[in-house]
Amino acid sequence: MNQYGKLFRRKWTGSLFGSGPVVHSVWDYAISMADAPGRVELMPPYLAQVIGCPVEDIRKAIEFLCAPDPDSFTSTDEGRRMTQIGNSLYRLTNWTLYNELCGDDETREYWRKKQSESRERKKAKPTTEAEVQSASEWHVAFGLDLPEPLQTQGCLGAVKFWLQYKAERGESYKPTGLKTALMRWSDQFSPEELSVSIRESMSNNWKGVFKPREAVESNGEYIPNNG
Repeated sequence: MNQYGKLFRRKWTGSLFGSGPVVHSVWDYAISMADAPGRVELMPPYLAQVIGCPVEDIRKAIEFLCAPDPDSFTSTDEGRRMTQIGNSLYRLTNWTLYNELCGDDETREYWRKKQSESRERKKAKPTTEAEVQSASEWHVAFGLDLPEPLQTQGCLGAVKFWLQYKAERGESYKPTGLKTALMRWSDQFSPEELSVSIRESMSNNWKGVFKPREAVESNGEYIPNNG
């Protein structure tokens, strides 16, 4: 059993405000006497002698502490401060949460370390488009790389030029659409074929990339058959 329990200032400003001295006394007793999992034995006749009040007042205080509290700082178990798990045995709902909270100095040191760790992670991980691009020679957009079968500098330049062309037409890719297109191009084109097909499609103002011989004619317009 712990030798002490942690009491926080919000106990006096939260939803226990105005609940009366017996409720506060029973709650302080429960916090200070709870074991590591947050269990405590509360026997009304004994507590009545310890606190110096009628047994019925102790029972009412325990009932109050076990009731839902819509104004509680936490919503766990509908705001109940404790739950009966045995004849005279109770579990403090947020014992672990509050027991792990530190004092002011410890809290400041804890957050100082966490912030330092966060800064180090940000330094090591690319966070902007430029940083992601510099992290991979074959980056296209949205963290996606050019598929390995298409990885030539000429093909990479053509694909990026195609993305710019689509954006200027108001037809920019979304991440899933671009990923699908890259996979399809990888299956259907060699790097040289894709570069030539992109240039041909752009010069003819087509919406998609296709091999010229695979175009189909519809109403006098060439329509790409592979996006």
